[in-house]
Amino acid sequence: MLSLLIRSAKHWIDRQYYMALVATSMPAVLFYQQGAWSQRNAIAYVALLFVATSTAYQWHHAFYHQATKPASLRSFLQAAPQMRRLLLMALLSLALPWPILILFGLLALIALAYSYPLLEVWGIASLNRYGLLKPFLLSTVWVLATALLPMYMMGALQPIVLWQYSLMVCLSCCLFDARDAAKDARHQVRTLANRMRSSTFHALMYGVVLGYWALAYQQHALDGVVITRGIAALLCIRYYALCSAYVFEVAINGLLLFFALTQLFV
Repeated sequence: MLSLLIRSAKHWIDRQYYMALVATSMPAVLFYQQGAWSQRNAIAYVALLFVATSTAYQWHHAFYHQATKPASLRSFLQAAPQMRRLLLMALLSLALPWPILILFGLLALIALAYSYPLLEVWGIASLNRYGLLKPFLLSTVWVLATALLPMYMMGALQPIVLWQYSLMVCLSCCLFDARDAAKDARHQVRTLANRMRSSTFHALMYGVVLGYWALAYQQHALDGVVITRGIAALLCIRYYALCSAYVFEVAINGLLLFFALTQLFV
């Protein structure tokens, strides 16, 4: 039974379903808290985000890590996994308001520009080549898609939740850069993780958590939930280098899933 659960978990991680679950957890919680979870556009948005996230990350892992890139758009589309998902995403998008759909489409274009394999073939550097920009770019796209747009759909902007979530997303992205520091250095991509000494990088990450607590205290929002989230982040910073690949994926992405679930208690 245990081996079956482990195989199933690995399948979810390899197929990027776990990543998609993490992405949809925050909007699902936000919709639930505002009593909008059963509305058609809310269900369509969560479903669209799940499919788009899993597909985008599958494309990224299928092509970014390959030495041979597709030579044309046609060869890319022929080789890209799960192309039927594009039809499903098109159908789901019909249930969304036009402003949300346009903004979501812009975010999707930025995500493609991050690692779309044809950019290098066309002589254009993909955004993931700008190492110092990587965590902030990914954080911005992630927060906009998973938090700000759902808040905008409900007409209920929550600034404190937004900045707290943004810090956790940025921290998670930086830890992924730390995991990939050696690979990025081989590809001459300079990131915070491979430009700094390990001790300096860790001190910076600990500083982010302390800043998270300090800002919450200043805004009279330092409660048990915020403290618990910070402790979880500190544990991830301390032990991420000791984790296997699968445990790393579960733990570091789990920071964002944990943030969403604990939002239910706020």
